[in-house]
Amino acid sequence: IICSGKTMLTNYVRTLGHIVIDCDEINREILSPDSKEYPYLFDKISELFPDVIVDNKIDRRLLRELIFDNFIYRKMLEDLVYPVIKNVVKRRIKAFSKGQLVSNKPRIIFLSAPLLFESGFDEMCDEIIIVKANRNVLIERLCQRDGIDYDEAINALSIRMTENELIELAKAHTFEPYIIDNSADLYSLQYY
Repeated sequence: IICSGKTMLTNYVRTLGHIVIDCDEINREILSPDSKEYPYLFDKISELFPDVIVDNKIDRRLLRELIFDNFIYRKMLEDLVYPVIKNVVKRRIKAFSKGQLVSNKPRIIFLSAPLLFESGFDEMCDEIIIVKANRNVLIERLCQRDGIDYDEAINALSIRMTENELIELAKAHTFEPYIIDNSADLYSLQYY
């Protein structure tokens, strides 16, 4: 759930020594000109969305604005980017798994994926954790994080699955999800 505190949770589990593979971080990485995936993505994005190319680079802010209210464009971008992210995730899981075999230090690998079911990343998981927060808290966090107003925050929440929809979808995929309420602060989250 957007602005529920997934990053807060993943940062905390990192401090416990676990591995976190964060799909948002990977998305930023692959859209960086330094990544090996960038030339492919640049070519495809410049074909699909030429207006987001500025100074011969992908302008992530323009891209985000373009897809925010446009379901068709968002779906086109997701269909392009998700397979690339999934390949990076698979490579990292494989590398971390090999490293654990060598070190004999088993650790849990957490996959943080904002659109877990929509992107098919649930197929890579053994368990599901849903981080939720009170709707008013989500709106306040979203306004602060993205510098948007109340109506824009409501719109951003409306295009995402609700807590109940996520829980039902998890159960339909044979998961009994762990639910963490992160309506308060980090101290409360750590001792939930």
